Amino acid sequence: MSKRVSIGVTVAIAAVAVAVTFCVTVDVMTGRFNSQMSEMLSMRSIYSKLQEIGALVDENAYFEPDDELRDENIARAYAQALRDAGDNYARYYTAEEYEQNQKQMSGGGGGLGISLINDDNRVYVYNVIHGSPAYVAGMRPGDVITAVSDASGAELASAADGYEKMYEAMKTETGDTLTLSLLRGEEMLSVQVTSAEYSVESVWVEYAGDTAIVRITAFNGDTDERFIEIIDELESNESVTGVVFDVRNNGGGLLTTVVNMLDRLLPEGVIVTQTDKDGNVTAEYKSDDVKFSKPMCVLVNGSTASAAELFSCALRDYDKAELVGTPTYGKGCVQTTYVLSDGSAICFTTAMYNPPSSGNYDGVPLQPDETVELTEEQTIAFYSLTADTDPQLAAAISKVSVNDEGSAAA
Repeated sequence: MSKRVSIGVTVAIAAVAVAVTFCVTVDVMTGRFNSQMSEMLSMRSIYSKLQEIGALVDENAYFEPDDELRDENIARAYAQALRDAGDNYARYYTAEEYEQNQKQMSGGGGGLGISLINDDNRVYVYNVIHGSPAYVAGMRPGDVITAVSDASGAELASAADGYEKMYEAMKTETGDTLTLSLLRGEEMLSVQVTSAEYSVESVWVEYAGDTAIVRITAFNGDTDERFIEIIDELESNESVTGVVFDVRNNGGGLLTTVVNMLDRLLPEGVIVTQTDKDGNVTAEYKSDDVKFSKPMCVLVNGSTASAAELFSCALRDYDKAELVGTPTYGKGCVQTTYVLSDGSAICFTTAMYNPPSSGNYDGVPLQPDETVELTEEQTIAFYSLTADTDPQLAAAISKVSVNDEGSAAA
């Protein structure tokens, strides 16, 4: 039996609903207002302090600061504050630096050809671009730059000056020559590097018998296209029985690039999910049902980082490849670069990305399935090693080699 609700009760319920909605709206708007006011007061305090400093400098300073450099340093200080808060990958780019960075990511480059990270206020080299001046000069991932000198030998900066000054000292124009003092393990080295334009080759294939070795040095904007071409060729090449992917000393690159590459290799399913600071899933990338059918193995080391770790981890999560080498770097976070109105840019961590089934590895290096160390001599001569002299590569080849029964070796 249905009951009728009186008009008075209906009006009362509606009034309560409106009141609740109003209260919730007011609470939300009040929260936003308070947050905005707090930010405005904070910025007002910053501007006030800068104006106060500016007035004192204008009136009393013996030296006159360069306005453009002053403004750049203020922007760099914001990135430094993020690093002080734990974001080791935050940095500010001038318009020229950002343009150069974009050029490198698209397959071209100029400068020294090294990627740096602030490791406990040390200038740590985590990637050396294949074919770059730094690569030709003999620099290696893992090197720590302790001093920078110009062509005449005059020291421009040292480790005691801190990361920012060391980084500034390595900004070059084409043709500039720098002498870099390096710490490689316990050995002190000195290399001379001349800044130049160069072509970035981020992926290529070599052969050791019936095994293809696909070297991937970075995940740039054009890496996926060439990679897929190589994989299609290897899939149809009956003489190739297995593939080793070498991502040692690969410092990472673009998430979209590594996703496209994994999509070609993996069966249908999730490749990676992205989560924000509140743990919310903000993006999910999946592969289709087109996959690579031949045995695979991945070579990793302590300079395998970021997208290179995702590449390795995803293949292992799907039981498509084992990892051989040494523990990786441990970087499972996403940086977003925001271009500012004057062409400069600021880059900082905005999310974590998580592999298909295993946990996030930010700060937790991936452990190889088979640990194989290089000797100090082999590490120094890394880029000249072959399948006969590289024990890590030899171990990886053995995992994808085909025995007499036609199956990959265990």
